[in-house]
Amino acid sequence: MNIRDFMRTWLTNPELERRGGRYENLIASVGEETIRNRFTGTREAKPVITFSDGVKLILNVGMMRTLAAIFGDDTDTWVGHSIVVFQRRAERIDKKTGELRVRLERSVMASRTFDAYDSDAAVKTYGEPFEAGGVLEDCEQEEEQE
Repeated sequence: MNIRDFMRTWLTNPELERRGGRYENLIASVGEETIRNRFTGTREAKPVITFSDGVKLILNVGMMRTLAAIFGDDTDTWVGHSIVVFQRRAERIDKKTGELRVRLERSVMASRTFDAYDSDAAVKTYGEPFEAGGVLEDCEQEEEQE
């Protein structure tokens, strides 16, 4: 028995920072979990991504919009794709004080390896084929022949 199987790891801002500000992995499942909102104290149903290593990520609205634009609205189609969760600097002006507030927030993007099995999607997404461990070498060879 592996004790780590019983220890859920959530990809929070401190956890992401501990991992160097960047995390990349395959989506194993997307589901709904009841989460306690730390601001209101109420329990709410939220979409949660579980990665292949068991790490979980609660999606915010920005992440949902980004992933829906990349993979489509049906979360069942997200499974098997690889994404990158990273920290980015967010600047906002406080409406009350007029001061500039800076903080790090989590964002997502498609991994360059998320379409390693789909060379057409890789070309559409990046404008040129990329090498993902040699998987897309056929795509590069086809382009050279044209």
